[in-house]
Amino acid sequence: MGQKDHPKPRDSVIFAQNSELIVKFARRGRMLNHPSFFCMKDILRSLHGIHSSGKAVEMFHLQNEQGSSLLLSAYGARWISLSVADKNGLKEEVIVGPQALADLEKADAFFGCAVGRYANRIANGKFALGGKSFSLAKNLNGNVHLHGGNKGFDQYIWDAHLLEGEGKKGVAFTLTSPDGDEGYPGKLDARVSYWLSESNEVIIEYQAESDKPTVVNLTNHAYFNLCGNMKQDVLAHELQLFADQFTETDDELVPTGSLASVADNPLDFRQPKRLGADIAADDRLIHMGNGYDHNFVVRPSTAPLAPVAVVTEPTSGRKLEVFSTQPGVQLYTANWFDGSQMDAAGQPIHPRFAFCLEAQHFPDSPNHPHFPTTTLLPGQSYSHKSVYKFSQIP
Repeated sequence: MGQKDHPKPRDSVIFAQNSELIVKFARRGRMLNHPSFFCMKDILRSLHGIHSSGKAVEMFHLQNEQGSSLLLSAYGARWISLSVADKNGLKEEVIVGPQALADLEKADAFFGCAVGRYANRIANGKFALGGKSFSLAKNLNGNVHLHGGNKGFDQYIWDAHLLEGEGKKGVAFTLTSPDGDEGYPGKLDARVSYWLSESNEVIIEYQAESDKPTVVNLTNHAYFNLCGNMKQDVLAHELQLFADQFTETDDELVPTGSLASVADNPLDFRQPKRLGADIAADDRLIHMGNGYDHNFVVRPSTAPLAPVAVVTEPTSGRKLEVFSTQPGVQLYTANWFDGSQMDAAGQPIHPRFAFCLEAQHFPDSPNHPHFPTTTLLPGQSYSHKSVYKFSQIP
């Protein structure tokens, strides 16, 4: 990154473009919005680039005492990099995808973004709420609404505000989605906060409020490869999911409404298992998505954050633990990459060279009343939290 990409501090830098929204969501952490503030210890706020619309997009580099570094972009409230140590102390990139703004604009794989208004699928692009029917874009195979539509939250430039907390530092991204945006009812004020803790946790907090009844389902779409610097595919990674069931789907991966057991099929990760063990199984569950692209039902927990998943990579010794308040998690194994998209180092991304663990509500919940609700009413607050904790195998 050249010197021109790092503007010098200046008093005219404005951090808070929507003070009303900041006050509304200032529930956790202390926002740092001093106009002359450009860089605090271990947080650098810089220019990511100029969007094709002509708007400037900010980027944020956070680092903790362990030397782990997190890179975020205001384009799509996006997690674009994380460098963490392996068992020998070597720090390498564990996020797969491009980092340059122009490359992210062109990409269609939702690299590291905040997904909304509704993550995952809605059947036929339709749902009913309060006696009214709503039609959304059918942007997947002409039949299914996916990840918020033609212009989801991943394509917006979010406002950003620095955060300070106990033993952690972070950035809050805020966005107002107008009534009718992509067909969704209600003006939605959304906030996605990322924290980097001193214990190598990336903490993501989601909040939203609406002035009309609506539906909302937010998640993050980071692609992981614990080998470091995408040295090889993820098939040797061992995954354990704290899930006994998954949402059964039709051939377009839209839920039928039934919950099915993971027992005796390729989706059984109740005990640690290599991602590659059953990924080529001659089974309808695998054929549908060309690999894993399934929503698992997270086992209920009495803990504030339920254990969702544990992933280990034996060669590097890296370990990822996922915890969340969300009832589901989508496992995706980058099945449709073909080498035409590049990572930040210019390496082609091939199938199964990354995996996603998207903690979220179930796909198509608005059309299945017995699923955990995604309805948000005026006066209510949508609030969820997910933690991605990185360490080494003992």
